[in-house]
Amino acid sequence: KIDFFDELIYDYTDGFDIDTIAHSNTDISFSPNLIASSLLNMNVYQGSNSSMEFGIQTKYVGQQFLDNTSNADRAIDDYLVNDLRLTYKWRGSLVEELEIGAIIYNILDLEYESNGYTYSYRYGDLVTENFFYPQAGRHFMVNVNARF
Repeated sequence: KIDFFDELIYDYTDGFDIDTIAHSNTDISFSPNLIASSLLNMNVYQGSNSSMEFGIQTKYVGQQFLDNTSNADRAIDDYLVNDLRLTYKWRGSLVEELEIGAIIYNILDLEYESNGYTYSYRYGDLVTENFFYPQAGRHFMVNVNARF
């Protein structure tokens, strides 16, 4: 929490003035009150020299404010994202271990933002502009790791 700070608003109505708005006991920007994550792994196959594992990861991030005013009109909505992972491991004579994996990120293709910024000014009335950085929809990665 921020005990006390002054927000400066530039006023372009009749030239260039600066308005000061006092705030107290506000949340720090980009600091959600809750972040939670879970990981569930399941071994779907176990052989003498190979194995396969399936996993799902879930991440929740609570509402975040774009500035230190704790103004809900200047905030990023909370979001919940799920990723799926499949890993196959094989042990052989040429390599100690060969691992092939695939991850599908944002499996539900959620549209969300995780960052942004805000700017407020006066031109007659108070104008607040919010800008957000959208995150990738469903996408994937394939990886191969070899240990010799």
